[in-house]
Amino acid sequence: MAAIGRWQRDTRVPETSVLESGDVVVTTGAVRVAQLKVQNGDAASGELLSVTDRQARHRKNLRW
Repeated sequence: MAAIGRWQRDTRVPETSVLESGDVVVTTGAVRVAQLKVQNGDAASGELLSVTDRQARHRKNLRW
C-alpha cells in the first residue's frame, strides 16, 4: 500500500493508496514501453502508449 501511495504522490494524483481499474495496464506477458503518446493533462482518449514484447519483435498500441 505504501508503494502505491508513493507512486500516486510522484505522479501527482490524489494519494489514496488504492488502485482503480484505469490506473494500470494489464498485459498477458512482460512488455517494454516503446513510446509514450500522451502526457499528464492530455485528454483520456486515443492511444496511450505502444509496447513491444521483451525481445522487441512485436509492437502493440494501447488505447484508453
